[in-house]
Amino acid sequence: MAGELRDSGRQSAWPTHLAGGPDDDYRKRLEVAYLVASVGLIVIGVFWLGWFVWESRWDLVTLDLIYVGIGAYLLSRIRTRGLYLAAMLCQVMLFFMLVAICVAFDVPDTIAPRVTHVYFLALAFLAYVTFRHVSRPMTNLLVGLYLGAFIVFASTNFGYEMADPLPERVRVAGSWINSVVAVAIMCGCMYILNSDFAARSRLGRQLTAALAQNQFELYYQPQVDSEGTVKGAEALLRWNHPKRGQVPPGEFIPAAEQLGVMKPIGSWVLNSACARLAQWKGEPDKAGLRLAVNVSPQQFHDEDFVDEVKQTVEQHGIDPARLELELTESIVIGDVEDVIGKMQSLAAFGIALSLDDFGTGYSSLKYLKRMPFSQLKIDQSFVRDMLDDDRNAAIVRGIIQLGRELHLSVIAEGVETAEQQQFLLAQGCTEFQGYLFGRPVPAGEFLRTA
Repeated sequence: MAGELRDSGRQSAWPTHLAGGPDDDYRKRLEVAYLVASVGLIVIGVFWLGWFVWESRWDLVTLDLIYVGIGAYLLSRIRTRGLYLAAMLCQVMLFFMLVAICVAFDVPDTIAPRVTHVYFLALAFLAYVTFRHVSRPMTNLLVGLYLGAFIVFASTNFGYEMADPLPERVRVAGSWINSVVAVAIMCGCMYILNSDFAARSRLGRQLTAALAQNQFELYYQPQVDSEGTVKGAEALLRWNHPKRGQVPPGEFIPAAEQLGVMKPIGSWVLNSACARLAQWKGEPDKAGLRLAVNVSPQQFHDEDFVDEVKQTVEQHGIDPARLELELTESIVIGDVEDVIGKMQSLAAFGIALSLDDFGTGYSSLKYLKRMPFSQLKIDQSFVRDMLDDDRNAAIVRGIIQLGRELHLSVIAEGVETAEQQQFLLAQGCTEFQGYLFGRPVPAGEFLRTA
C-alpha cells in the first residue's frame, strides 16, 4: 500500500522498501555486525601482517595488506550507508583470497590440517544473512559458491604443485585463530537471525492485536479539481497504538507487507471505506464524493479479492463508481493476464481504478493500454522537484500527455505550493492532492471542512 507511506506531502527520507518495519531493524543490526567485522578484519590483518613481516614472507604480506584494505573499505562504506554493495564486493574478493591461500599456502599434512577453508562455511552463512532480503538469486549464487569451495577443500588435500606451505608453527597457531574467528562469525549470524525472528514475531502479534482491538483508523485527505472543489478523498491508514500513540504509516505498513498480514488489514480498510461512503450517501453535500483506497499486492493477488470487493460494496449499498482502488505498478509483476482479468472484472462492476505512483515502477506501456484504468496518479517525488529539475518537469508533462492520449484523468499528489499547482494546470492536469489543499484528518474533521 504505497499510498499509505506518505500523506501526499513530504516523503520519508528512507527508501520505500526499507522504511520502517522489520527490514529496517534488520539492516541496522547488519550495519552494527559489519562494523564489528570490519574492525576485526583490520585487527586480525594487522596481526598477521606483523607476523609475516617478521617471517619475511612478502608474498603473504601482500595478501594481508589486501585483507586490511578490505576491512578499511568495508568500514568506510558502512558509514556512508553503502553496506550491501560493499559487502558483495568484499565477499567476492575474500572468496578468491581464500582460494589462493588454501591452494598455495595452507596445504595440510600429518601435523597441521588445512583450516582456512572453514571461512567458506562462515561466509556462506554471512552471505545468506546479508542478502536474503535483497536478492534471492545473488544470495543463492554466493551461498552455493562458498559451500562448494568448502566441500572441495574439506574433502581433499588439493594444492598447487608449486605451493609454498606456511611453517608448521604458523599453521598450528592459525588453525586455532581461524577456527575461533569462523565460529564467531557464525554465532553473530545466528544472533542476527534470532533477533530478526523475534522482532518479526512480536510485531506480527501486535498488528494482529491492533486489528482485533480496533486500533486502526482511517484518515481522509481531500482531492480537488482545478476550481478547488473537493471531488473526493484518499483514505489513509493510521495505527493508534495504546502505548506509543499514533504510529506513522511508514513504520507499520512495510512491516505488515513483510509479515504477510496486509490482507486482513486491507480487508478492514476496504470495509471501513465502504461504510464511510454509505454514511456520505445520506448527506447531500457528500453524496457525490468518491473515496480512493490503496490496495496492496498481497491483497490484490488473493484469489477471492474481486468477490470480496463486490460483496463489500453490495453489503453497504453504495454506488461502486464512488469507490476508487489505487493500484501500484508492482501489482502487475507476475501473472499479467490474471491481473488484467481481475481489473476488467472490477471495472465492469463499476469500480474506478487508479494507477498510483505512476513512473516509479516497472510496468510496461504495452500492458497499460490493456488495463482499464480511469486515472493516472503522478508520484509526489516528481511533483516536489519539477520546478527545479527539468527532468522531473519533463516526466510530469509526459505523464499528463500520456493520460490525455489514453483518455485517462490525471491527478498529481504532493502539491504543496500554488506555484506547483499553476505549473500542473498549465500542462493540463486538473486534479490535485496535497498539503496545499488539506492534510489527512479524521473523518469528523474532514466532514466539517470538506
